[in-house]
Amino acid sequence: MANSSTVAAGDAMAATQYNNLRKDVLDTSSGHAHTGSDSKAIALLGSHQHTGSDGTVVAAPPSSSAVLAADVTLTTAGTWYSVLTLTLAAGTWVVSAHALFGSPNGYYLGYLRLDNSSATYYASTDQPGYAGGAASYWSASLETVIVLAGSTTVRLAATAGTNGDKVKAALGVNGVGNNATQLIAVKIA
Repeated sequence: MANSSTVAAGDAMAATQYNNLRKDVLDTSSGHAHTGSDSKAIALLGSHQHTGSDGTVVAAPPSSSAVLAADVTLTTAGTWYSVLTLTLAAGTWVVSAHALFGSPNGYYLGYLRLDNSSATYYASTDQPGYAGGAASYWSASLETVIVLAGSTTVRLAATAGTNGDKVKAALGVNGVGNNATQLIAVKIA
């Protein structure tokens, strides 16, 4: 039996009606059915799971992520340095990465690539600029879909146009934890 009551066109919705409507949507014991076919309400089991119309748990797709814990110094311009890695199972993955670079001298040219530490390159990007001689921060990101035949370690690698630039773990100004450089993968097939 529904908890909410009928509201006619033009009526204002009272707080109790709003709360009862929320209960209809969220309460599996007394709410409306939401599957459209079998009169079962969908049970919410957490932020990443729900039950299907047949009552089985449908979980979130497999995912993996890594967050940079400490700055990586790009000692020699033009040399690729490992920043983060993920080991992914066979399948099709959406992979996203973003990195914050920092330079003490104002010239900046940062490069990112996603590879398998070998000769397979999945994606790459760069971000050039000049900050007028002052210390500077800039970001670059990339996204791609990769298909893996077997378990593979993918690597986010970086280089820069100036010796000593860094890939930063935290924001250079007003940082709120080490979350400025991340590598994230979600399996879609």
